[in-house]
Amino acid sequence: MPGSRIERLLREHEELRASGLNLVASENFLSPRVRTALASDLAGRYLDAGYGGSRRAREIAAAAEGLAREGARLAFLGASFIPFPHPVAEIRRGLEESGHDCLLVYDGSHVLGLIACGEFQDPLREGADVLVGSTHKTFFGPQGGLALTADPRLAHALRRMLELDLEAGIALVDNPHLNRIAALGLALEEMMEDPSYGARVVENARALAGALDRLGVPVRFRERGYTASHQVLLDLEPPAAGTLCRDLEEAGIFIDAWGRLGTAEATHLGMGPGEMEEAAGLIAEVHAGRPGRDLRARVAELALSFRPA
Repeated sequence: MPGSRIERLLREHEELRASGLNLVASENFLSPRVRTALASDLAGRYLDAGYGGSRRAREIAAAAEGLAREGARLAFLGASFIPFPHPVAEIRRGLEESGHDCLLVYDGSHVLGLIACGEFQDPLREGADVLVGSTHKTFFGPQGGLALTADPRLAHALRRMLELDLEAGIALVDNPHLNRIAALGLALEEMMEDPSYGARVVENARALAGALDRLGVPVRFRERGYTASHQVLLDLEPPAAGTLCRDLEEAGIFIDAWGRLGTAEATHLGMGPGEMEEAAGLIAEVHAGRPGRDLRARVAELALSFRPA
């Protein structure tokens, strides 16, 4: 249409982008072939066989689908918010039934300590090929990670990637920190000497969640018992969760800005459901905007009474 404002703006846009250097991470250049397909007759057509003239469209779609089918080599189960176990066995069955003979890796970064105590779930026996996880969250060791597998072939491959081999060459790890390895060994000993730790973590999380809920602090998953892990998730939108995080920080109570609370450290220090009730009361005061007298001092008294000498 002569004099079209849209056509003029499109031309100006093309000139602008052709003469510029685009460094936007979420954009890319479409080749002339791809642009031609976008502007082809397909743009206004249907695919279903019930529409006459759609045969070639279905063949094109099938050909494109065939090109996209490279086959999955690795499926990774990971989550930062993980109040309940992953359906590992179901996912393994689904992968096999769909023809994806791939590795299934379970990221236990948050729940490794609970898994070690047999409390949360057992990923390797449920169908995962590899279990990886952080050693400083529910597992109370130094910052770092573990990679575990029950498959000797995978264990050999992991060792080649994670251990220093001067003859074969460096893969992922150059210089393992021996002090961290020693500290991790001690934490492993402590974990083995305290098999009920995982159950107490979950007990405390449920106690904290229930108390918060009763005191008017919105908590997710009441209908599921709140949590099966160390995590308690508040039912707050991001702005409110961030504000609560900052307000609690002023009182000496530390959570994250996404409304996620955890009971691993408190449990490791020796706190139980009674202390969780007390902590919930302190949090509720801040959430309601009515902090009681000497709130910071009361928080400090609770915390310091469980700090090792």
